[in-house]
Amino acid sequence: MTAIEGVTYFLEQLSDEWPLAKQWIHNDIIKKSIAITYDDWIVEMEQLGEDEPTLEDHIIYYLDTRDETFFNMKEPTV
Repeated sequence: MTAIEGVTYFLEQLSDEWPLAKQWIHNDIIKKSIAITYDDWIVEMEQLGEDEPTLEDHIIYYLDTRDETFFNMKEPTV
């Protein structure tokens, strides 16, 4: 399971290039959502026999697309 700390690390690394990353650093719900969707993506790629994306690539994808449904997600249940 991807840790929120890993997401925080990459958001900090990307914050100079992506101003939105600075906001996300302080939002645990968004960081948890990124971690969960990354884990789901990894499983899907493994099932398809595809190369696994990096966590950094996954975060950049969300920063780049700013998918409104991502922001409106309810806190995931575990």
